[in-house]
Amino acid sequence: MAVDLQIRQEAYKTVNAARREKSLIPNSTCGLCGRPVNTIAHHPDYNKPLEVIWLCRRCHRRVHLNHPITPFVKEDMRTLRIKSSLTQEQLAKKAGLTTATVIAIENENRVPHFATRRALARALKVTVEELGFDGKVD
Repeated sequence: MAVDLQIRQEAYKTVNAARREKSLIPNSTCGLCGRPVNTIAHHPDYNKPLEVIWLCRRCHRRVHLNHPITPFVKEDMRTLRIKSSLTQEQLAKKAGLTTATVIAIENENRVPHFATRRALARALKVTVEELGFDGKVD
């Protein structure tokens, strides 16, 4: 069901104003998968602008695309990198990537191409599936 653009924009403005006034505080974990990251407001009903669910970018995208939500797996790329005693710079060099790319992927600002996933998996000595990018596409 398409929502009127003006109603959506008003809902966003209302949330942003409430956040500035500190009357609406985002959760530090995603309301669906439990991932401990910065969250964004999801409006199940734009006519109720302050009734939001705090979601990570991944789950917010999946909700809007009607994709299944997968629970947060503690073995994300950052955890695997740390377990391997690698810095972001070392992982980037080992995988043939830039440090900026590794940082962006770890911060969920970028979804890696499959070739990048394979390079990271090889560098971390895990399978591509263990990196937790299932279902994500660039």
